[in-house]
Amino acid sequence: MNLQFFPLSKQKRNRPYWGVMRFLGRMARDTTMYAVDFKDDSPHLWHYHKQDELIVVVKGEIEQAVLLPDGRIQKKKLKAGASVQLPKGTRHSARPEQPGTQVVFTIKGGDGIYRAYDEEGEWVGPGDLREG
Repeated sequence: MNLQFFPLSKQKRNRPYWGVMRFLGRMARDTTMYAVDFKDDSPHLWHYHKQDELIVVVKGEIEQAVLLPDGRIQKKKLKAGASVQLPKGTRHSARPEQPGTQVVFTIKGGDGIYRAYDEEGEWVGPGDLREG
């Protein structure tokens, strides 16, 4: 593995409706890490990924909602230090509970690029932030 540093000023970023998303690095061909700084209380609406996802709350608190296979919705408040692992295909949404909320998440599987899909299977962005 090559040593790489990604100072904040050099991190690729995207500004979807729910905040700022930053590329943090790749651990392997199929594993990429990102950070999200939520904007006020804007939720990340329902979506799913074709890869596994691990979300860790770094600062603040989120309400994580998951659509269960039987159609029920499970909601859980996650504070700083808490995490949730979502298998690929799990429909989920997240809403910050306080200003300045930040999460870090990892996508594992396929090419490791973050791609979100809506209920109809349409790609909803926010785009490829990978290095190179």
